[in-house]
Amino acid sequence: AEHEIVLYFGMYEITDRTMPVDIMCDRATLALRSIKGNYNTRFALYDSNMHQSLIAKHTMKAEGERALEKREFEPFIQPIFNLASGALVGGEALVRWRHPDKGLIPPGQFLPFFENSGFIVRLDSHIREEVCCFLASMESSGIASVPLSVNISRLEFYDPHNLVDLVKRYKLPPSRLRLEITESAYADNLPQLLQAMGKLQRFGFTVLMDDFGTGYSSLSMLRDVPIDMIKLDMRFLGGERILRAIV
Repeated sequence: AEHEIVLYFGMYEITDRTMPVDIMCDRATLALRSIKGNYNTRFALYDSNMHQSLIAKHTMKAEGERALEKREFEPFIQPIFNLASGALVGGEALVRWRHPDKGLIPPGQFLPFFENSGFIVRLDSHIREEVCCFLASMESSGIASVPLSVNISRLEFYDPHNLVDLVKRYKLPPSRLRLEITESAYADNLPQLLQAMGKLQRFGFTVLMDDFGTGYSSLSMLRDVPIDMIKLDMRFLGGERILRAIV
């Protein structure tokens, strides 16, 4: 069988011959990483901006670790209303970073990096813990609460035991915690995901498909996946006929 081999090259132009060879190689590798998965560009030349970007990423990672330890990441609850009755029927936990020097940092300035670095898994876990603590405090105070939705990564979804243990630890009904997973997760190893979803739903969790319509979804997917709720991507709000068809 014939196979097409595609080569990618990262290059570093030597300007200082006294520089150790391993650092030269590191810079060439850094250039190579900048075009990873890019089918339009097969080579990249190292420049100082790549180095500054790497420093910024390391700084952000260290800042994130420190902020998590200092509990600077907080869940902000976005309410969900029934448009027909006006009743409050739920909420969604959104992460915000309350930095001691910079104040409240909007998620657009830190979430994309954390999603690419893998730190988002630990951050999501922290937010779920905070949400469960909040719900448990309402329950113990006799205050009526509504279900709150939290983000779940694909890897966490495959191992439902941690989520079950979480609500058991806080003595919460599973229905109080709604689990959001992005639609892209359904395109990867669907049988395993459906098996995990079945376990969580049988235990009493509600499962939401987030950002429906951003690239992987189709109406046939809704036939194959026993999802409880879908969250339409906001781009659909501008097309009433499409919105009605999906509903």
